Amino acid sequence: MRQIQRLIALIIIVICSSHALAFQILTPQTEPCHEKITLAALDVLDSPYSADDDIDGLDILEPLFDLALQDNIDIDKGSVAFTNKVTKTFDVKNSPLLERFVISSFVAGVRFPDTQGIAIIKFNETRSLHIRDENQIQHSLRRSTHDGIDGNIQAVKEFREHILTLAKKIHKYINNQQDSQPRTIWTFPFYGEVEISVYNPAFILGQIAHTIQDSYAHSIRDDDLQLISVANYADIVTGKHNEGRDGPGHSERLDQCDINVTFDALRFAAARRSTAAIFSAIVQTSEEEVFNPTSINDALDDIYNLREGCDLSNQYCDVSWRSFSMKDITEPISISLCGVLGSNHQKSSIMLIIILLMPLAIMFLGTRTE
Repeated sequence: MRQIQRLIALIIIVICSSHALAFQILTPQTEPCHEKITLAALDVLDSPYSADDDIDGLDILEPLFDLALQDNIDIDKGSVAFTNKVTKTFDVKNSPLLERFVISSFVAGVRFPDTQGIAIIKFNETRSLHIRDENQIQHSLRRSTHDGIDGNIQAVKEFREHILTLAKKIHKYINNQQDSQPRTIWTFPFYGEVEISVYNPAFILGQIAHTIQDSYAHSIRDDDLQLISVANYADIVTGKHNEGRDGPGHSERLDQCDINVTFDALRFAAARRSTAAIFSAIVQTSEEEVFNPTSINDALDDIYNLREGCDLSNQYCDVSWRSFSMKDITEPISISLCGVLGSNHQKSSIMLIIILLMPLAIMFLGTRTE
């Protein structure tokens, strides 16, 4: 019976999981783009994801390892299981438990904007996270009020404010102005949700990484990686999108991170460099007694370097990214058979798959378990 339940759950996940909103995170349906970019920025992944430039992850990790050791963190059984799961999944070599716990906290953080710790099978909850207008900023997406070319300027301003707010939280924690050790929810496959501890600075840095990385999935850039236009998801999914007013629609093609494709490999490398740069700036700033965002702002200047004057009227200055960004534009969504929000064209295919697969699966497994 348990086998039947597991197969049913897996079929539902594959059929009903939401389309990726950003660079993908690891699910039964998607690749771990965010996780790999983050771990590559820390230089703890082997080739082909390891850094091939001047990134030195120890400059970021060693201060955090030392601080975590001083904090005398109690890593409970659930948190140990979480750490072991993450480091085994991504083949992280650091052997001391505390170091692996810190690294794993980055992974929990970079996944958090997409899941808030909620199991991906809870479709209503996870989709609602993505749809909310106020949540667009953490994904480097326009809000519904970010209209026209001025909308790009306002969006970038809010992205920067969001990152600086999180950076201040890290500074407060490291300088003993905020001493609570956060807990979050981690979902283990076929087990469920478990409350775990995370190392606060790494967990927040992971959330910042998500926003930074999404700027390479939710935008049109030129060949020099200057930002041309910020993409829109909020108006797309509500069926109110007007590209001339709201900017380019969210492209599911840009959520991919297959480094065997040159275009994606370049974006992966750029996202990795930007992630490492913001990590380094925030860690260095947090070691100072007074919060000084100068180096953080310098990094953000490079990441969100906006080239103004490019919009739909001039085909976004005809940059090469435009052709990729036009592929697989997200469709408006409505209530689907899964009891959640889904695109209209999925309804008949979902019904057919459920009708055909579910009885066969139950009969097959039922026979085996008798």
